[in-house]
Amino acid sequence: MNKTTLRSHCPITTGIDVIGDKWALLVIRHMLFRQQYTYGQLLEMKERIASKVLAERLKTLVADGLIEKRNHPTKRTYDLP
Repeated sequence: MNKTTLRSHCPITTGIDVIGDKWALLVIRHMLFRQQYTYGQLLEMKERIASKVLAERLKTLVADGLIEKRNHPTKRTYDLP
């Protein structure tokens, strides 16, 4: 894990440490169940995530290896590994 400091080696505690944040869970939900992978699509969630918050959560999820940033000529795209 890159950015997240783990409190223990328990898988449940680690999961909470990594994706226990409300916004991180919503981003992952949209990627898994709604096939929304671009920054713009994620920004349009009904929950109205702020652009700065979304950018921070995406950086953290990438740093922790939970999602991957993909290069695309016109869009910022993220994907599950």
